[in-house]
Amino acid sequence: MKKILTSLLALVMAFSLASCGKKKAEQSNASGNGDPAMTSAPGTTADSKTVAKLINFTTEDGDIVFRINSSLGLDEDSWIGICTKGTYVYEDDADDASITYSFYEERESENEDFVFKVTYDGLEDGEYTMVLCDTDNEGYVMASWPLVIKDGNPTVDLSGFSINPKPENMPPKTNPAETVDPNEDGDDDGFDGNFEGPEGEEPDDGADDA
Repeated sequence: MKKILTSLLALVMAFSLASCGKKKAEQSNASGNGDPAMTSAPGTTADSKTVAKLINFTTEDGDIVFRINSSLGLDEDSWIGICTKGTYVYEDDADDASITYSFYEERESENEDFVFKVTYDGLEDGEYTMVLCDTDNEGYVMASWPLVIKDGNPTVDLSGFSINPKPENMPPKTNPAETVDPNEDGDDDGFDGNFEGPEGEEPDDGADDA
């Protein structure tokens, strides 16, 4: 009987220690140490220190200007958009629900913030969800946060800034971005688009156009 009680007690203590370890890990992840986008659990509302490190914003002339810390290492087709209120995981769903969006502006160095200007002018009063997507090509929603428009004025609620790691079950991209040759005009007539003839006429390729 003592052996059984001892075994049960040991088992309870083991579970207790495991539980404490998990809580410690969660607290460490919420502290803002390391890459917050990697350490936060799915849909985790980030603490204020993490948010202050990652993002800030201003409003000007009908736009909300977001500055994202360069440490996030965004792809060139990452975007921020205003969507109808909801929870989004995949970029395709956010894309379908987006009302207005913006890609980041050109940067002079890799150490500069990523700057997005998202237009809110003309939006109806109501509640919206803002999303930061990793790509415009079947990606995922890296982060989201609430937006409220009242009397035509925006209120960005960064206290609800939620960070999402990349979903483990991400489907492979079925529509890879096309690479376009800038010297090609898209026609199968042999004309490469660089001819500077009179009035922009294409040269006669000898084919019967009738």
